[in-house]
Amino acid sequence: MAAAICSTGQQCLAWYLDCDSDGFGANSAPVFSCSQPAPGTCQVLPNGDKTMGSYISNTGDCCDMDSQAFPGQTQFFSSPDACGSYDYNCDNQSTLHYPAQTCSALTCAIVNGACVPSAGCAGTGCKVQNNLCVTSANAAACGAPINATFQLCAFLGPIVCQPMTENDTVQSCL
Repeated sequence: MAAAICSTGQQCLAWYLDCDSDGFGANSAPVFSCSQPAPGTCQVLPNGDKTMGSYISNTGDCCDMDSQAFPGQTQFFSSPDACGSYDYNCDNQSTLHYPAQTCSALTCAIVNGACVPSAGCAGTGCKVQNNLCVTSANAAACGAPINATFQLCAFLGPIVCQPMTENDTVQSCL
C-alpha cells in the first residue's frame, strides 16, 4: 500500500500490530498514521477480555502469536511454533538443523587451557559450531527422531582432552 499524506503535511507511516511483542508486526492490515497509534486488540478471549498489542513500524512476522518466530531468528527448535510451522525465521521454509551428512571424526587439543577442536569435522556441509561437530545424520523431518552422531571436545579428567560421542536426538528446524 502506498503511504498517504497526513493533514499536517507529514508523510504517514504504515504501522503493524505486534501481538507477541517480538518487535515485528503481522503483514496484514497496516494502520497509516503520522505517529504511533494506541495499542490495538489482538484477541478477544471467551470471557470477553482482550489481549492487546503495540503498533510498530517493522513488519514481516510470520507467526504473530509466537515471540520466538520473527525475521532474523537464528535459534533452532524441535517443536512447531504457535502457528504450527517450523519456519521460525520467516523465510518461507523450514531449515533442518541436522541435514544428511557424513563428516570426518573430530580431533581435540588443549589450547590456552581449553579443550577445543583441532582438526576433523571435514566434508560437505560439515562444520564445528559451539565446539560440536555432527559427524553423521540422516535427514529426518522437523520434530522427528533422528539418527545422528555428535562429537564434542571435552576434558576427561584434569589433563585429558578428547572427543565425546553422543547419539540420537530430535530434528530441530529454523
